[in-house]
Amino acid sequence: MKFYVIPPHSRFFRAHPVGCEPLDFRPKARNRFDAPDGSFGVCYLALSPETAIAETLLRNPEVRTVRRAEIDRRTITEVEAVVELRLVDLVSTAGLQRLGIDLRTVHGPYDACRALAARLHEDPSQPDGLIWPSRFDADGRCIAVFDRAAGRLRPGRTWPSDEWRDFAFDFLDRCGKSVAG
Repeated sequence: MKFYVIPPHSRFFRAHPVGCEPLDFRPKARNRFDAPDGSFGVCYLALSPETAIAETLLRNPEVRTVRRAEIDRRTITEVEAVVELRLVDLVSTAGLQRLGIDLRTVHGPYDACRALAARLHEDPSQPDGLIWPSRFDADGRCIAVFDRAAGRLRPGRTWPSDEWRDFAFDFLDRCGKSVAG
C-alpha cells in the first residue's frame, strides 16, 4: 500500500447543507467509500472549493441547469489538518497497482468502492483515509477520512452565504451551467 501524506495545516473544503455539522462522520452506507455494514464513518472533503462544488452540484454532466435551491441549501467550510494525515493513494499509478486495482474500481459501482474502503480501513497500517481523483472535476482530488482520524481535523471558516453563492455561480458559469429558480 502506498500512502499520500498530507502535511499539518493543509486546508480542505467541504460542501455541506446549511445548518449541518461541517465534519460529519456518521456511518451511512450511501456514499462511495462508506462502510458497507455501517461499522465506521467517513467524512468527505476536497482539496479545492471547485472540487467540493463539482462533487455536489455537477454529478450529472448532461444537465445544463442547476437549481438555485440546490446552491442556497449548501455552504462550504474550510477544514484544516491538525497533524499529518496518511491517506491511501488512489491517485497514482503506483498506488493503484499496489492494491491491484485501477480507476475503474475507484469510479465504479459503489458496492466495489465500499468493499475496498472496508478492506483498507481494516489494514494493520491503520490509514487515516483515502485520496482519489474526482470523477466530476478532472483536475480535482477528493478525500475520505475515516472516523478514527476525526481528531486530526479541525473545522475552520464557513463561507458566508453571499461569498458561497458568488463563488458557486462563477464556477458553474465557467462549467457552462446556468442557474434557474
